[in-house]
Amino acid sequence: MDTPWTRTRTLTRVTRILVFDDGWLADHSLSPYTMRGTRTWSLDAMPASLRPTVLQLAVDQHPWIDLFPCPRMRDDFLRTIQVHGENAVDEDELCRDYADTAGAKKGLEDGASAIVWSDPWSPHGWELTAGFVKKWPWFLQGCVELQAGMNAWRTRRGLERLRFLGC
Repeated sequence: MDTPWTRTRTLTRVTRILVFDDGWLADHSLSPYTMRGTRTWSLDAMPASLRPTVLQLAVDQHPWIDLFPCPRMRDDFLRTIQVHGENAVDEDELCRDYADTAGAKKGLEDGASAIVWSDPWSPHGWELTAGFVKKWPWFLQGCVELQAGMNAWRTRRGLERLRFLGC
């Protein structure tokens, strides 16, 4: 049986790939992608799923947005903030739900949480609970690779397949 990654292991691995220092954890940190003249990262060293999108390079955001393994997710989040303002999304709640793997590991399917089963930079390594999919549908819209990976893990565990909007 596969063992899920811990939140700490997941975040540590992805932040190392992105060459983030510990400063990314501060509340008011800005993504290094939007900080002009301080390029500490190389596109060649990154998996395609973590490479910044055009929108990420243009819009100021907290670095935790850069950790999502699906470019479409990151852009959907940034577009929502651009169109509806910063208060349109409870970022703390979304971050808690996305990073809190404890509920999912206990089989709490109604809770909004995620499980990382394999490479955390790959959308194919993630499984989301039905509660997460129901709570954050706009955030997952069109994330075909993430949906495929999620459903592969859910099927292995005997859970029903889920669909995202636009997939």
